[in-house]
Amino acid sequence: MPGRPKHFDESQALDQAMELFWAKGYDCTSISDLETTLGLGRQSIYNTFGDKRSLFLQAFNHYAQTRSGAMVALLKAPGTAAQRIDRFFTALIEAQCRDKRSGCLLANSVSSSIQSDPEAAAIVDRALKRLHQALADALAETIPDASERKKTAWLLVNTAQGLCVLSKSGQAENTLTGIRTQTLALIFKPELSTP
Repeated sequence: MPGRPKHFDESQALDQAMELFWAKGYDCTSISDLETTLGLGRQSIYNTFGDKRSLFLQAFNHYAQTRSGAMVALLKAPGTAAQRIDRFFTALIEAQCRDKRSGCLLANSVSSSIQSDPEAAAIVDRALKRLHQALADALAETIPDASERKKTAWLLVNTAQGLCVLSKSGQAENTLTGIRTQTLALIFKPELSTP
C-alpha cells in the first residue's frame, strides 16, 4: 500500500530549514525548532529528509548551490577583472548588511560541531574551490602567471570569508566597504598601496 501523499513543498521546506540553520547554527537548532519553522510534524521531517544531520546536509548543499552559486555567477558576468571582483564584494557586503543574519552559512558551519562531519566538510571544500576557481578565472587577464593567480584568488577567498565573519561580529558597513576598497587597490592599483 503506497504511503500518504505529501501535502507540502519539499523545496520550500528545504529553503526554510536552510534559513533556520543559517540564523541559529547547527548546534542551536533543535528538531522542535525545525517542526515549528517548517510547519511539519517530526515524523514527516524524518520521512522526507531523515534526521537533523541529514536535513542539515541537504539544506547546506542547497545553500552552496543557490546562494553561494549566485555569488560565483557575478564573477562570470561581463566586465574587467576589477569590475567583476568589485561587483562580487559589493554584493557580498550588501547581502551581509541587509540580511542582519551576518555570516556565511559555509563559514558559520566550520565553527560548529558539524565541522567534523566528512560530508559537510566536502560541501564546504567544493564551494570554496568553486569560488576560488571563479576568482582565478576572473584574474586571468590581470595576472598571467598561474601560480600567482591561484595565490591571489585564495587571498580573495580569505577576504570574502573574513568579511562575513566581521559582519557577524557587528562591524559597520563602512568598515567592510573599506576592506573591499583596500583589497582591490592592492591587487589592481599597486601604486596606491602602502609600502
